[in-house]
Amino acid sequence: MDPVPFSESILAVWFKKTKYQTIVWFANGNEPAPPGSVLKKNSNSELVLNDQQGNEFWKAPSNGSTSSCAAIQDNGNLVILDENYNSVWESFREPTDTILPGQILYMNTTL
Repeated sequence: MDPVPFSESILAVWFKKTKYQTIVWFANGNEPAPPGSVLKKNSNSELVLNDQQGNEFWKAPSNGSTSSCAAIQDNGNLVILDENYNSVWESFREPTDTILPGQILYMNTTL
């Protein structure tokens, strides 16, 4: 996977079907990525967001599986999939203060 440069400096999921566009989830909690950050796979095949100096800013949690690709599903869930297209990580497991239609809140989840 080739690095993806960010012109906007935020890796996020937005909910646009409201009067005001709302960020539903973004990498690294409440701290936006610095300008010039790059999303890529590291040597362990983990999806990481690095700043311009190459420092790791955010890394998608993994369950020990090798990440193969990332996709945003129609329901707004950002998922990272392994080589068999099984979910390694998903943004719906890290809810914020905005819940999307159809989003499930898992047990012991904190908003």
